[in-house]
Formats: sequence, C-alpha cells, structure tokens
Amino acid sequence: MKKFLSVVVTAVLVLGVLSLVSCKKSSTTSPTPVATATPSTTTINFTAASDVSLVKINDDPTAAAFTAVSHDTTTTDADGGTGCASVTASFVYATAADKKGQISVVFGTTAEKDLTGKTISFKIYVPTAMAALNGNYGIQIQAFSDINGNPYTYADGGWNNFPTTAGWHTITWSPTTTAGAWDVSKITKIALQITETSAAGDLTPTILFDDITY
Repeated sequence: MKKFLSVVVTAVLVLGVLSLVSCKKSSTTSPTPVATATPSTTTINFTAASDVSLVKINDDPTAAAFTAVSHDTTTTDADGGTGCASVTASFVYATAADKKGQISVVFGTTAEKDLTGKTISFKIYVPTAMAALNGNYGIQIQAFSDINGNPYTYADGGWNNFPTTAGWHTITWSPTTTAGAWDVSKITKIALQITETSAAGDLTPTILFDDITY
C-alpha cells in the first residue's frame, strides 16, 4: 500500500512540473516591433506673397537666364488653387550665362539640411512656346553641400527630358551620399536648373513654379 501511494505521489509531482513548464512556454511574448520614423518634409507652396522671398534666381552668376521673380495669384496653381512663383526668363544661347536659368532655395552653411531619405521636388508650369521647342532644353535638380569649405560642391539627379506638353509638371530626385565628394546630410542649397542646348531655344518666356518640397 505504501509503495502504491509513493507511486501516485511521484506521478502527481511529475505532472505538476510538466504543467509549470508548459505554462512558462505559453506565456512567452514576441518583442514589440520598433516603428520606423518617416522623414519630415518642408514645402514652399507660394500661397503667401512672402513665400517668394524664400527662393533665389540669381544665386549662381553662371546661370543668369532667369531675370525676375514675383508672386502670381491669377493662374491656377499646381494644386488647383492660386499662388505660385512667376519667373521671367531670357534664354540667349550665344551668351554662356544666359543659356542657364536656376531657381533655388539657399540654406547656407549655418542652416544646413539633412536630406537623407528625402525626395526633392519642384512643380513647374511649362509655357506652350517652350513645350514646342522641348528638344532645345534640359532640366535637372541639383543639391549643394559644403565640403572642405566649398559650399558649392553639388550632385544632381541627371538630366530630365524637357516636358513636351504645356502645363504643370513635377520634377523629382531622391539624393544619396557620394562618399568623399558630397554629403546628403549637409545640404546648403537645392535648385532646379533649365539649360538651353541650342540657339533654336532662344526665348523670353514666363515660367511658373509651385510646391518646392524637400
């Protein structure tokens, strides 16, 4: 009888231990996933006239085809509302500086921007006359970085085919770091540049810009 009771007690103890082990396993929880932060963006939408002061058209003396910039509220903007930057241009292929026009946002070396993981975009309204001569222009986004005291070291998103239709178009580029020559985390300036590639493109158009995002 004592032997029988001993066997029963032993069996109960074994079952108890197995139950505890089973409970411990079932209580195991998976780690909570860490959310990945989405880089914040800034957009200059030219809703207010004061937004025009945030851009420059003459920061680069070698790109002088853009001659004046003002606030336009008469044209439907890229978002279907009103408010954009109106740029007067004069493309003259025979003069080196007048072959290129550049609109830019300058941060400077004291307010550099980290554009890691971000996309730069410019919305541009192409006038009919330029669209008709699209083969005579190239367009690209540039980003400048202060490297070794030179704030005009830049990379670009490559040449885009100039739009073939009049109206609003969006030009975009997502920059990445080029080691040793340029740093995407220390951007001093972003720009959209239009370059005339032949004398057939000599024009004096008005070009509109909206929603510069970085």
